[in-house]
Amino acid sequence: MASIFQNKYGEGDAFTFNLKSKDIKQFQKTGIGNISKLTVNKTMKATQLNEVFEIGGNRPKTIFLRIGKNIISITGSEGKLKTLFNVASKKGTASTSNRTECSETTSLIIFKNMIENKKILDEDSVIEQLKKMISKEAFAVYKSAYYESAIKQVNVFQKKMSLKSGYTYERQKQNITKVVYKNVAVSGGPKDPDNFNPGDLWIIKNDYAKKIEGIFSKFTNINELIAEIARAFNKREMISVSLKQTEKGAASAEIIDPADELKKNKTNIDLTISAVTIGFGGKEKIPFNNPTIVTKSGFTIRLTHKGSPILYFEGSFANQNFQLGAIDSKKYNNTAEDKYGYKLKTKIPKVDQGVVASTLKELDRLQENSLFNQVTKKQTNDIKVYKDIFPKEGNTDIEKKARIFFSQFVSVMYYIFVKVPMKDRTTDKHMNFAYNLARKVQKGSSVYIKVIG
Repeated sequence: MASIFQNKYGEGDAFTFNLKSKDIKQFQKTGIGNISKLTVNKTMKATQLNEVFEIGGNRPKTIFLRIGKNIISITGSEGKLKTLFNVASKKGTASTSNRTECSETTSLIIFKNMIENKKILDEDSVIEQLKKMISKEAFAVYKSAYYESAIKQVNVFQKKMSLKSGYTYERQKQNITKVVYKNVAVSGGPKDPDNFNPGDLWIIKNDYAKKIEGIFSKFTNINELIAEIARAFNKREMISVSLKQTEKGAASAEIIDPADELKKNKTNIDLTISAVTIGFGGKEKIPFNNPTIVTKSGFTIRLTHKGSPILYFEGSFANQNFQLGAIDSKKYNNTAEDKYGYKLKTKIPKVDQGVVASTLKELDRLQENSLFNQVTKKQTNDIKVYKDIFPKEGNTDIEKKARIFFSQFVSVMYYIFVKVPMKDRTTDKHMNFAYNLARKVQKGSSVYIKVIG
């Protein structure tokens, strides 16, 4: 919760009601409707009030808020008013990189003060530090959910790790840890830093931080890097933390060591495919944009395009509102080709007659597959309709994209439901492979702790 009385909050600054506040009920039934889930703006121009609220408490103060064309006043103690509001994110400024910088730095501040000082800072203190540490553009997207998430994260982290003071804290590949990633690719590891280690926050013992350049600059083999990260992790000299923010489910902390995970033949979750959705993703709601493959455990593969005709894969859980992680496309595609003898249609600049013919042939084989028909039974009519439309040349940009996306959808389904079972007799093994890629468990990856809060 943030103090709405801070000088930094002025005319027009946005807030949302904190739904956990004890005083929230009276704002759910008002003369102007349920305002508890709306964004409200602080105002000093209270010429005519539409509604007046009293929440009690000592030394009451009054604030004025604009809700659309309406203005309300709320009178109560500063403590009560502080717990009533969260800072709202400003619209139109929320790029992914800004959100990431803001949320991860918020967690860094909370982790540092909890471990070093055994203290959870109040939100206003965090905001003051945050303004000094990140860009104006990143600070503009701050919202109280980042603060609340960071508190849940640090609590489960400390329950698992029990760190004591004496550490330095930084985000991935900053001043100290950039040497950790520097030679990964040339040493035989993944090119994408996250596929080597997805740590968003790195916690490094002060004396180890002084030696880190000399330690990691001498390694020339990926296994040497991985072994040193594991040794330093186990000795609590350097810990990488993958931060996941969620408003669903319980907070948790799990150490993930790829070397140990790859020795297991099976995961402890049910990766049987239970459903496939077609997806109508993006602002344009294009058919077959963002289809999903859902398992009984909730683990889901999402096919996404990121605004291009190139197909990418992301892993998530259906009951949690965060991405588990991007699935290494190169590894995924190479495995399809090398192990199963199939080249996925992840890059289609244009749908020509050859693509049309191969797509329809694969779809015919797919529709002979009982498992595919079972998990797509709710989509049967949509697939049939689009099968008839697909051969026709698209005129608009949306129609052209939809043809590409449909061909890619069929290609991935054909691979999973036809090619994989021909060799492995089941799709579970494939889904386990994808699940591991999403959580950065592959040869060339290193140990980290995943913290959800």
